[in-house]
Amino acid sequence: MNLNRALSLAVFAGFTSFVSMVGSLTAQTYPSKPIRVVVPVTPGPLDTLARLLSERMQEQFRQPFIIENRPGAGGNIGAELVAKSSPDAYTLLYAIDTTFTVNPSLYRKSNFDYEKDFSPVTLIGEFGLVLAVNPQFPANNLQDFIELGKRRALSYGSSGNGSPAHLAFAYFQNVAGIKGNHVPYKGATQSVTDLLAGQIDSSLVVVSAVAPHIRAGKLRGLGVSVAARSPLVPEVPTIAELGFPGFDVGFGFLVMVPAATPEALVNLLHGAIKTAMEDPRAKQNLLVQGINPMALQPKEAREWIRKSRTRWASVVQQSQMSLD
Repeated sequence: MNLNRALSLAVFAGFTSFVSMVGSLTAQTYPSKPIRVVVPVTPGPLDTLARLLSERMQEQFRQPFIIENRPGAGGNIGAELVAKSSPDAYTLLYAIDTTFTVNPSLYRKSNFDYEKDFSPVTLIGEFGLVLAVNPQFPANNLQDFIELGKRRALSYGSSGNGSPAHLAFAYFQNVAGIKGNHVPYKGATQSVTDLLAGQIDSSLVVVSAVAPHIRAGKLRGLGVSVAARSPLVPEVPTIAELGFPGFDVGFGFLVMVPAATPEALVNLLHGAIKTAMEDPRAKQNLLVQGINPMALQPKEAREWIRKSRTRWASVVQQSQMSLD
């Protein structure tokens, strides 16, 4: 090893050690002021969960957690705000994973880098969707639905372009070889309302949003998108069970902070979130929303994002989706 390289490595090692020490000292005094929590979607399951976990973390840290909804552009508006915030762990982002796994393929232009501008804190958990139709729709099961979809384009609603429902149906459409017309709404609630009224043929919806309607007979569940049946609608089989082995389409809720946030603070936040998830109210909320709790370590969450991003890039390309 030459002298210059040896000196460079020594300087780098010293700098790394210094940064680690500063991060550890900062973690000892954190937090000393209110923490801002950005939720880049309209009030709904993620917003509810973010508020509940923030309440528990507020008790741990003895500082206020201020929730701020910044919806728009598939989560990009709120994400950009956090990306440009100071990397001091006083601004957190609670996001649906599609902002980081799908948007890089959907949006050719962005004011931030989806990977380089963020550090994952955790993947809170994963959730599945259920393909639902109005009872008056002429499909009693998934096979009926597919046969009809091969003859004519079926309308399907979602909470917006690039949303989980949009992506999941596009993926199913490719796998099953059916035709579909996407009807984007400004939120899942509007989509479900029109589905109940028979204004659209179908929708792949978060299980918790339609489970009461399925149990009441106001909607018919044809198939669950993930590998295991949902405890909220155990009578509805998985799409994998119905002739599509290996079909497993789920999404997740991420917690992110700006890149360069000290590792000690990232780990501190991860521990606090994991503790908050053990609270009985939080556990019940996760169960009611059909979320499989995970609380992945930061490095595990980064790998989960990477794998999901690769998968959805292929789906976006096959479906020729683009939002700019």
